[in-house]
Amino acid sequence: MVGSNLSGQGIVQSVGMTRIGWLGCLWGVATAAHGQLAGQAMMEAALRNLARQGSVSIRLAGTEEFDGRQRSFAVRCWFEANPGSQVGPRLECREVNAVGEVVRRYVADGRTLWLYEPGLRRYAAWNYGGHAAAPSEGAVRRLLSAFRSQSGGPTGWVARLLAETWGADQPRWTAWIPFASSTVEPGRITLRSPDNLRGAVFFLDGQGDDIRLSGLRWAQEETLRGRLRRVQWEAEILPSTDSPADAFLFGSPPGSSPIAWPRRSGS
Repeated sequence: MVGSNLSGQGIVQSVGMTRIGWLGCLWGVATAAHGQLAGQAMMEAALRNLARQGSVSIRLAGTEEFDGRQRSFAVRCWFEANPGSQVGPRLECREVNAVGEVVRRYVADGRTLWLYEPGLRRYAAWNYGGHAAAPSEGAVRRLLSAFRSQSGGPTGWVARLLAETWGADQPRWTAWIPFASSTVEPGRITLRSPDNLRGAVFFLDGQGDDIRLSGLRWAQEETLRGRLRRVQWEAEILPSTDSPADAFLFGSPPGSSPIAWPRRSGS
């Protein structure tokens, strides 16, 4: 799994220097019986335990290969569902490139979700928590819906995990890969697409009511305009936020301009 000391450039280098391996190596040898219903029950138990923690820290790192070129990337995310009675749900998510630069940042400060793109020197804002002294009802759902609508790539999977954990009355694990086969083994659930070109592994610690989601692994291969594209990443999931001092805070960066909130599906 991704090491616990990964952040910024360190996250990227850890995967860029040592490849995760491709589809065969990624899944390992699956000998257990297939069981989609069993896997769903285990995952939803793990998500319930995560929801009870109230916060999470996610460290993700991976590589993308396209037309013979490779780039490394990382995502670092912290989320607090209920940090305090007068503070709404908070989120900090940073997309980092191969040299450790933040290329996109999502900041939810308890009331407003900010989307900041340093390279374009622009930012947008979306109110999800209302304007009263206490956060409005449904703030968590609105935040996670807006975050998911604006995120893509690996960050989109982070947003999906948060939404499936905290975005409804009860956690609900949905089909990350449509029509996938599911293999349940001790400590892991493996999904594979029918064409074997996409797959995911969910790593689990503990058993029964104490089961916990500890990590994710993803790989996909596709052909775009006649050129091969491969994406692979790993993520570590920690039940506490260990957030940096500047997390959940946003001020208008010098030289940046506000723009209208991007209109995308679900926003």
